[in-house]
Amino acid sequence: MSHQQKVLNWTAIHPYVSITILRCTGDDFATAFAKVRDFLLQPGKSRVGRETEIVAADLEARFADEGIDQLAGFVRQQRDRPAWAAEDAGIQDVVHKLTVALRRQRLIAIHCDSTTHDRLQRWLDKSPRPPLARIPPQILEAALHCGDTRSLWLRGVHRPRTTKPDIKSIGGLRLQDTVNPFEDASYTVGAARSELPESPDRLVLNGVIGSTPSESSTWFKAAPDFSSFVTAVVELLILIEKELVSGPVVDAFPHFARAVSDLREVSGAYEIRVTPPEHLPPSASEDMRDAAALLLGAELDVSGQPSSARFFIDVGLNGVISGQLAAKPVLDDPLFRLDIGFHGTPSNLAPVRQVLDSLAYNKDLISVYYASGHTLIDGRIWQERPRDFAFPNWSFQDYAGFEIEHEKPAGGDPQSIHDSIAEPGDRSLFGWVVSKFNDGWLICDDGPGETADFLHVSPQGHLSIIHVKGAKNAAPGRRVALGAFEIVVSQAIKNLVFTDRDLLRHRLASPRLTRPACWNLGVRSPSREEFLEALELRDATNTTEVVIVQPHVSKATHTSLQAKSVGATVTENLLRLRLLEELLNSARSTITEVGADLTVMGSLV
Repeated sequence: MSHQQKVLNWTAIHPYVSITILRCTGDDFATAFAKVRDFLLQPGKSRVGRETEIVAADLEARFADEGIDQLAGFVRQQRDRPAWAAEDAGIQDVVHKLTVALRRQRLIAIHCDSTTHDRLQRWLDKSPRPPLARIPPQILEAALHCGDTRSLWLRGVHRPRTTKPDIKSIGGLRLQDTVNPFEDASYTVGAARSELPESPDRLVLNGVIGSTPSESSTWFKAAPDFSSFVTAVVELLILIEKELVSGPVVDAFPHFARAVSDLREVSGAYEIRVTPPEHLPPSASEDMRDAAALLLGAELDVSGQPSSARFFIDVGLNGVISGQLAAKPVLDDPLFRLDIGFHGTPSNLAPVRQVLDSLAYNKDLISVYYASGHTLIDGRIWQERPRDFAFPNWSFQDYAGFEIEHEKPAGGDPQSIHDSIAEPGDRSLFGWVVSKFNDGWLICDDGPGETADFLHVSPQGHLSIIHVKGAKNAAPGRRVALGAFEIVVSQAIKNLVFTDRDLLRHRLASPRLTRPACWNLGVRSPSREEFLEALELRDATNTTEVVIVQPHVSKATHTSLQAKSVGATVTENLLRLRLLEELLNSARSTITEVGADLTVMGSLV
């Protein structure tokens, strides 16, 4: 110490209990503590005009009676010209910043100012890395957030879009009970504050405590004296140590995503989802939007490997598989990129090359789902918990006599399509809808700017808003295909605005076609007049339902996979069903918010 320094008087300080907790990764705990102490003594980079010096220190103190093996602390005086003052003003702000480091066995707690904290976080990630590591977020959360959570700061890991917040900050009495496993699954915990359950083992650490899990930091409140500060820190370290040695950790926030950097546990890719062009940011190029549109319509059938993050994709266009690609995530510090190339010789090179070129935008356009519970999105790999809640509103229908792959009758223009629906020879799903909804009043609104493909008002006043999409194929053993549902579900959610009766009536009163297709009691009608009258007679007691007609999932497949869901074998097809039902449950959650419900009509066979 210089002659200007004083010995730090521990009895004269009472720090705020705000610390970063680190774990020694080697066996020499004392050496690891010395490395931390030496790092904290360094002033770091300083801007022009700033002067710093240590004015008080005690680098060898021991508080064995308090449960601390090593303790070091110092006060740094910082002189800095205020931002509002000119260089020659001769004015300086003088602040004193306290740093305290404590070690209890293999755990080290560090109290410091925000600038030093940021510098410490960078040092932990810098090569060569020190013999120290942050406490895993799950450990910190399990130790500190086992009681009622009062505040949550959530960061979205989904692609930024106008329809979902990037960041959420919420407060309440017990936020664990408010988490929506579908809507909130794309968020990760940035910070949290929770009520610690009372315990006779803790004298000081009782009440509300907060943490920032990704930074291995926590905060409590100001201590009345240094002895209370040390006691609170020791009680914190004991809580952490118990979780570190207790075996499997009970997850405090089981529905939120986790970022991972190690691929060893990532395996079994089974599905790719493509970001629709309308969900891309305004800055996205036209080439990227074209690539998104092509991939949405492409065949992308994924086959994963049980012990690797590598996977294969059978690809093609217009419903035809033309070749196979191989892909694997590669660390491109700090993110991951997908390395994608040909695997074998394509049967038709042109469409495979088109898909491969579009996949060059993979970090921006696609999400890859793994059986291990991981998701590759936006260049990061996130670990999500299985959310295998069954979708309750499947309705499996008989489509005998109709071609489930064909959505609507062939026609060169919207009017021709409307004229052909349910006429002799029409075996499309549009024709099936007319035969199914043959009571009450039915209209087709298919075309640009549609409210839905069909709308039906029953004699009891029940309104069905019907969206139709053809199956990928009609093979009896067809696999579950998420892509068969994504576009139609997105369309149904986007058009929920038309659950408002006045807005719907206004839109339908001026059809865009000369002869829009209409039926009264199953008989074709020349106009929408009777439908609009039936719509006008509905009141607040009448129910509304969004109906998705998509026969790709058969009852036989669904029943078989649900039976397997309680057994030992988890297949890729079962994982696809879980992902699909997650999508449908999420959509239903949104739909019920506007007072309606969702039914999905699959196929009996």
